[in-house]
Amino acid sequence: MRSPSAEWSLLAGYFIALDVLRARGEADADTLSECLREGFRVHTPRGRTLFTATLAAGAVAFHRHICKEVAR
Repeated sequence: MRSPSAEWSLLAGYFIALDVLRARGEADADTLSECLREGFRVHTPRGRTLFTATLAAGAVAFHRHICKEVAR
């Protein structure tokens, strides 16, 4: 495939458009952020800790993935 950047941009654009469309109206757990808040139960101290730990682990994993050394 010669244009993977365009494909990833279209895919991301679709999910952004979906989230924007779902954000219209009342907060009824249909956007990504609302689903994450509900899923992690961030209204509790344990839920906030779990969300923060998951976010940090994901950031570290993503950083390692992007910045890994290319094997020669």
